[in-house]
Amino acid sequence: MTDRELRVAIRRRFDTLRIAVQQRRAELIAETEAELRDQYQTESQRIDELNRGLKEITEEANRKAVALLREFEDLAGGRWKGIRQAMFEVPRICRVHADHSQRHRTLMADIDKQTELALRVLDRQQASLLRAPDRARTLMDKGVPAIVTGLIPPARLSEA
Repeated sequence: MTDRELRVAIRRRFDTLRIAVQQRRAELIAETEAELRDQYQTESQRIDELNRGLKEITEEANRKAVALLREFEDLAGGRWKGIRQAMFEVPRICRVHADHSQRHRTLMADIDKQTELALRVLDRQQASLLRAPDRARTLMDKGVPAIVTGLIPPARLSEA
């Protein structure tokens, strides 16, 4: 293989690796969003369960308070202050979407940072190999550079 053919092969290999890094980035984003969606759904279900429990407890307390007031209504001439059916207000736990948005932004920024770092390392490695043809021949014979193994799953490496 001539030096020119080697440079072309190196560029093609690294172009393939850059595409693989971008594909892995898209996969990581999809996986992260699915995990967040599952986590938030579980959290929402727990909040809904808590709110239902609070509502049931409050309704029971209101029923007992009204029953007690009816039992002793002769003491106040049949009158008491407050609405008969809603003596206690139902407390509610609300979802905090700001935390969800912040967490999503942080995770997406981490993925972007990881991708950018992998691409920079690939650029440096490609430049290094283009300057050292003997080393490039040795590494090209060995296969795919290991620099993207942290970002690309092993199954994807065989395709590159």
